[in-house]
Amino acid sequence: MSRPLQPVSHSDPGRLANSQTKEACEAKPPEARHLSHLSARENVPVACFDPPLEMDPTGNPIIHNKKAADPVHPDLASMLVKNKTLLAELRNLQSKLYVKETSLQEVKAELESYKERNAQQELQIISLRDDIKSLQDLIDSLMKMKILKNTNSQNFGRHNWDLTERVLDLENRLREHLVGREEIKAELLEKRRSCPSSFSPYMNLKGPEDSLDIFPVKDNDEVYNLKRGSVVYSEGPIDGQTTGDKCQQDLIHQEKLTSELDRAPFSCGWETTPEQSHHQDFLGQLATLLSDSIGPILATEEAVKERIQEMGANEQSWKCKAEALQQEIQTLTKRLEQLYRLYEEAQTEENYTEQERPLGPLEGKVAVSCSLRNLDVGRKKENSRTRTAHIDKHSKFKKLEMLLDIEQNSKMAAAPRMEEKIQRLQKQLSDLKLSNKNMKTQLTRINVLKDKTIERLRQSVTKVETLKEKTAAKTDNLKTPSDPAEQGARPEKERAHQTPAQSLPDPSTVRAVLKGLSGREQELADFREAIMKMLGFNMKTADKDVINRLKLVVQIYEISKRSKMASHCEPGQAK
Repeated sequence: MSRPLQPVSHSDPGRLANSQTKEACEAKPPEARHLSHLSARENVPVACFDPPLEMDPTGNPIIHNKKAADPVHPDLASMLVKNKTLLAELRNLQSKLYVKETSLQEVKAELESYKERNAQQELQIISLRDDIKSLQDLIDSLMKMKILKNTNSQNFGRHNWDLTERVLDLENRLREHLVGREEIKAELLEKRRSCPSSFSPYMNLKGPEDSLDIFPVKDNDEVYNLKRGSVVYSEGPIDGQTTGDKCQQDLIHQEKLTSELDRAPFSCGWETTPEQSHHQDFLGQLATLLSDSIGPILATEEAVKERIQEMGANEQSWKCKAEALQQEIQTLTKRLEQLYRLYEEAQTEENYTEQERPLGPLEGKVAVSCSLRNLDVGRKKENSRTRTAHIDKHSKFKKLEMLLDIEQNSKMAAAPRMEEKIQRLQKQLSDLKLSNKNMKTQLTRINVLKDKTIERLRQSVTKVETLKEKTAAKTDNLKTPSDPAEQGARPEKERAHQTPAQSLPDPSTVRAVLKGLSGREQELADFREAIMKMLGFNMKTADKDVINRLKLVVQIYEISKRSKMASHCEPGQAK
């Protein structure tokens, strides 16, 4: 017994080959194997056949079968070839569609990652710009502080110079007063030694008394008396005794005056009081000028000297701080140059990697940006003490901003190209979906055509079976009178002899029946040959195998029709 009919379906040959192996065919009977295969594949469309021959009972069956059988095979072969090519094209299109969908998903994922990285880089750029702005603000504040310190130092220097000039002026004036006082003392002493008995020194002391207020002022009466006495001495003695008394009185008075002149230290101390007052006023003015917001300064030489020394020490400390700031600024500028070199190297490496793989990851840039960020954090900590060299590095910061803007513009220009590529791929995907839909509609039409052809084949098989049964019955009826061995012992022989006209048929009718039977047999042979060619059997295969195969095809069609009806009914019940 040959193998049962395999379900002829070209919609999914891979699953058909996997489900129908030799071991499964040898392990199961034909009906069970077929039913298990159908339970695994319910909604698979059945093989497509051309519509079978429709029996024309009125015409000649032999000629009709020949006319109908001749075009069956080429149409079936062409349909099978078309079906195979369409299925192959459908598989190719499905594979291409799957590949393009996967590539589209990959491109979308890469685009999303690219957008995320672009956003991260934009955030980094914004942070770098903020850092640059903060650095500029810090540098501006340091510049202002430096200008204020310079102005303060200049003001202090000017004030100190003015004070030193004023001190020198006061010292010169004091020296002049002291020299004048010494000269006056020397003149007084010389006058006293030159003319001890005359009163001219007392007369000459009137001027210094008015200017310096050194000696005590005498009354005008006494001066007048002295002048009158001197005049009397000059006129000559009038009376000896009176003149002697007067001389004695003059000598006593002269001794008193010399005693007063001998008290020079007292008179000098009293003489220097105006200079001391001027010096004290000068010290008070210095104290007011040198006093600050902390508190006033005492008007003493020690306090003024301490304040001047303190201002000099502060100025030296400011100079030291300014030198330290200059050194820090130089170190920071060197570090900025190193950072700029690192950034340029990272930029060149990034351009090289972008040329090799345009949509690749940017790990190097992220590492460089992380290192730059770490260096920027350290720089922020140290930037509180930075100051100058901003003017020299401002151009470099501008260049860095220009490079960042160029990079951002290039990335923004690459984004529309990626979007255009995605749109093109989406368009191709929609075209492929449309072609897939068209192929599905063609497959549905082919399946409908297959269903119709199977239905017609089933009807033709039923007709052939009924016709075969009728011909078998007629042949049995014709063969019964020609068999003498079987009918010899029967009692109908007597009955046939009794009624010969009724039992024996007419020869012309017998010939017509035999001709019809021979034509029917030829028709059946042609039909059998066409069916065997359609099913792919050899001409030497038994009729039983062909009939079993046709029964299986009819069963497959009925089962698939029931499954389709059930699948159509399920969504209706769900609604």
